[in-house]
Amino acid sequence: MPTWVVTACLLLFAMNTAQAGMPSMVGHILTYGLGTNELCQGGKRYCLAGEASCYDDRCICHPDFVGRGDFFCHSPYDKYAMIFNDPSAITFGGERFPISTPCRYLVTHAVTKFRSPDGYYDTKGYCEIKVFSYNARARGKFFVSGVDIFVNVVSPDGEKKPLSVRIVGDGSDRIYVFRVWTKLSVEAGDWQATDLPYRWLHGVELEADLPNNRICFFVGPCGFRMAFRPGDVTLGKDQTQVPGLALAFNKNHAPQWKSLDQVILLPPSGVTADKVAKGLGLSTHNALLYRSLTGDAHQSFPYAPPSCADVVYTAWKCTDKMRRSEAFAKCSFILTSTNFVHCWSAGEKDPHSFERVLKLFGECLAAFCQINFTKCEKVVHQVRHEMCSHHVPAELKKFDCKTFSS
Repeated sequence: MPTWVVTACLLLFAMNTAQAGMPSMVGHILTYGLGTNELCQGGKRYCLAGEASCYDDRCICHPDFVGRGDFFCHSPYDKYAMIFNDPSAITFGGERFPISTPCRYLVTHAVTKFRSPDGYYDTKGYCEIKVFSYNARARGKFFVSGVDIFVNVVSPDGEKKPLSVRIVGDGSDRIYVFRVWTKLSVEAGDWQATDLPYRWLHGVELEADLPNNRICFFVGPCGFRMAFRPGDVTLGKDQTQVPGLALAFNKNHAPQWKSLDQVILLPPSGVTADKVAKGLGLSTHNALLYRSLTGDAHQSFPYAPPSCADVVYTAWKCTDKMRRSEAFAKCSFILTSTNFVHCWSAGEKDPHSFERVLKLFGECLAAFCQINFTKCEKVVHQVRHEMCSHHVPAELKKFDCKTFSS
């Protein structure tokens, strides 16, 4: 196996298979590790056990690796990106921006060179990898709660071997529960609950990293690896292990970036957040929100809010540039304002439930995209008179819907 794959995500599982908290039912994994058991960064974060140590009050990845020692260490030969905290995105090109969407979205899409078990790169073999993600909510903020990875390995003789992996995670008061499903197909077929560790082809492994409360996925023949840790809804910003999703593609596998008009984690070059925003006529934050809603990502996922499909359809139909610009300028705060989301969702205790805020966003988007007086009146009346009105921007509260009929 290539050196870049050998990290604690592989090693720690073997050392901890006897640890309490292993699966009690198919596809369920319970973890409550504390990383290095040494708090760093002013007592706020645990470093990654087996991958990083605390030096000068910073979590530093061990020699031969780089990255965030409190979240994801990787080879310097990797192109990496991540979505972390509540959440912020760091693209493969190093750009950083917030992303606020509860629905399912296309994170990345790439084709890489196939590497045979004997270590040779074969020009006739390749891998195609798609990663989708979806979020949950806590205290008005969104964070990654699940990930779908579709892998299609095409060997040098042309044989296609597909694998799909779905991981959903929940955290509360330092205890994390993961559920894992797999299927030997891409997109189509039924998901099967799966225990870990899970081995597929040579060098393809799905592991539970117990001390670090992560699920790690390695696709050695394709030069891809992933780590996922959900947010802790009880601790929130005081969570001592950074939540999120991290991805890395090894540069020796020559990744070719696909779906450049849809992915959220933009490629190393060619497409920037600024270019996306200018092309859509939106602010950077709103442009990435719009992109997350209009990419090629169906809305069938665990805990999917019913309104996700409606909002996606409304955004997809909002093609007029001027209308779209006004719609997102007026309505995006419904998803991006932490205070408003927290207030408007006060009655929804389940972190996977944000139907109320999503429905309001969809109604607002439809009102301005369709120039619909009735829908506009309904939205403006709600935000003026509901208890959360003090979190609503004045330009929406004072908007006169009669301008639609003038």
